[in-house]
Amino acid sequence: MLLPFRQTHLFARHWAVDQPKAVVGIVHGFGEHSGRYAHVAAFLNSHGYAVTAYDLPGHGQTQGKRGHVDRYDTLLDSVQTLLDFTRTEYPELPVFLFGHSMGGNILANFLIRRQPQIKGAVVQGAWLKVPYELPKFEIWLAKTMRNILPSIQVSSKLDVSAVSRDPAVVAAYKADKLNHSVITPGWFFGAYEAQQYAIDHAADIQVPTLIMHGTADKIAGPDGSKALYKNGNKALLTFKTWDGLYHEIHNEPEQQAVLAYMTGWLDTQLAR
Repeated sequence: MLLPFRQTHLFARHWAVDQPKAVVGIVHGFGEHSGRYAHVAAFLNSHGYAVTAYDLPGHGQTQGKRGHVDRYDTLLDSVQTLLDFTRTEYPELPVFLFGHSMGGNILANFLIRRQPQIKGAVVQGAWLKVPYELPKFEIWLAKTMRNILPSIQVSSKLDVSAVSRDPAVVAAYKADKLNHSVITPGWFFGAYEAQQYAIDHAADIQVPTLIMHGTADKIAGPDGSKALYKNGNKALLTFKTWDGLYHEIHNEPEQQAVLAYMTGWLDTQLAR
C-alpha cells in the first residue's frame, strides 16, 4: 500500500492478526527495506501483535533517489506518517515503535524530538557510533558536499558480511534487488549529526524503551547504544546486549531468543 508523504508516497506493509493486543510499527535500516522483516512480523503476529512497516525515503519500493534526503527531519516526518497510519488502523490499541540500525538512529531522535504518545519503543543495533574512527577529511568533505552537492551518490561502504553470522542471510541480502549500497551527503551528514544529538539528549526519551545491541556488531558500534542508555532515564530504559552477535541480531542463528526477549519485554509493558 502507499501512504501519502509530501509530494510523493511511502510504500507500506501491514501484517494483521485476529484480535491483536497491540501493534508494532517497524523502521528498517539503511540500504534495506521493510520486506526483510516479514519473519519478525510473523513472530510478533504469533504472539498477538499486529505489525506495520514502511520503506524509508529512497529505499525499497518508496519513490525517490536511492539513499538520499535533503533534510534529516524528512526521516522523522516519515516515522510520523507510519505512526499516523498505524493509529488510523488501530485507534484503540497500544502502539510500539521498533527501529533497527539507521532506523534505530531515526527512532531514538524521533522519541527525543517529537515526543510521541506511544506505549514504548525498541531501539535495536542503532547507528549511533561508527565502530571505527572516521577520517576527519571524510567528515569535512561530507559536510561541505551537503551544502554544494547534497544529492550526489557515493558508496555506503557497507560490509554485507558483517550483517549476520548466517551465510544464508548474507547471500539473501546480496541477492535482494530492493537493497542498495549508495548514500548521499544530504543523508549521511544529517544522520551523523543525529548520532551525537540522540546520545546528548537521551534523558528526553519519555517512553519505556528497550535498547538492544550485538557485542560483535561491526556496522554500528555497541558503544552508541551504551551511551544512549547511560545518559537516559534508567526508570524508562532497558539495556540488553547479545554476546558475540553481529549487526542484525534478528537475523542471527539466535534470532528466536532475540525475538522472544523482545516480545517478552513488550508483554511486560502491556501488563503495566
